[in-house]
Amino acid sequence: MGVVGAGFMGEMHARIFSDLPNARLVGIMDIDFERAKGVAEALGTKAFRSLEELLKQDGLDAVSICVSDDYHLEPVLAACEAGKHILLEKPVATSHEDAHAIARAVKEHNVRMMVGHLLRFDSKYGQLKQYVESGDLGDIISIYTRRNSPIDHGPKRYGKDGCLTLHVAVHDLDLVLWVAQKKVKRVYAERACIALKDLGIDDAVFATIKFDDGSIAALQYNWVL
Repeated sequence: MGVVGAGFMGEMHARIFSDLPNARLVGIMDIDFERAKGVAEALGTKAFRSLEELLKQDGLDAVSICVSDDYHLEPVLAACEAGKHILLEKPVATSHEDAHAIARAVKEHNVRMMVGHLLRFDSKYGQLKQYVESGDLGDIISIYTRRNSPIDHGPKRYGKDGCLTLHVAVHDLDLVLWVAQKKVKRVYAERACIALKDLGIDDAVFATIKFDDGSIAALQYNWVL
């Protein structure tokens, strides 16, 4: 495994890969080479100045891409062209155009890509999905999700680059679609921006989803507690 991005998540991915008995950490790359070098030295691996250099390493099977959300497209395309499988931090992208370009590249180059929706591997949610698929819960007519966080967990860390929908709500949006296996027909949402007005990012987002079978979902999120 190679890791692209040596920030908070990239360092975490690199540390975990270095600890796994069935994985070998080939190296870590970041545009801030000193940052990558510090992480690499702590984990006993190599630091790389460019993605191209990392992708050329012998024995590299896959990369974990942990760069900022807006910059997922370029490293994904490079990894696809190099024939490397991909673990991509969520969200897939911050625009429809980038998301579709990523999907096309993965299909065109026949590589495997997995998005890091970690809650799919939480036993509670896995059990819920089993109950739904078995029919034990009957027809799913309505779904309600809520995720509220302290202000120092998200906004203070991400600053003006923070996005409540892509950093917080994305977890439950993925779970709702994964568990319910329904297609979305319509979405309506409102947001509030008061406590974080100076940063220009949302405090809270409330949304409703209408599915094609007539069922509905309510979604409530804030990160200013």
